[in-house]
Amino acid sequence: MPNIYLYTNGDPINGIDPTGLWTVQIGVNIEACYIGVCFGVAAGPVIGSDWSFAPLNLSASVGVATQPGSLDLHFVGEYTNAESVDDLEGAEVYVGLGAGEAVTGNVDYFRGLADDGCGSYTYHGGRVGLGSGAGISPVEVHAGATVSANPLRDLYVAIRDWIRAR
Repeated sequence: MPNIYLYTNGDPINGIDPTGLWTVQIGVNIEACYIGVCFGVAAGPVIGSDWSFAPLNLSASVGVATQPGSLDLHFVGEYTNAESVDDLEGAEVYVGLGAGEAVTGNVDYFRGLADDGCGSYTYHGGRVGLGSGAGISPVEVHAGATVSANPLRDLYVAIRDWIRAR
């Protein structure tokens, strides 16, 4: 039977992942809140430390906020400890803080559940956004859930593999 904890030298409690796997995404996020209920969409490319790449990661979110009403457009950066960009497809939960009136920003912490083929694991991440928006309150706290997909990932992999085979 293979040792599934080999990456931590057989000690998953006290050991660490020496490969330091991660993903980074940059993109755009649009969010609207009305009576404390928020809906958002985000899009952007994502790359992983294992050189996995998705030209377009799309996500949709729904959540609650202390903001009674707002409309924001943010440029965002996101970092996770997910093993690959493929693991970012699926559901995440998030909590964060937003602030500003004409110039707005937000900071979020999120976690998701991924399946790497050997079993499920939880990844964590952070998101920072800066942009412009209009809202009733200059500060808000928010929480919710996000669902993500990489619709162009399979096409990208097929083209990459075809080029490599030539």
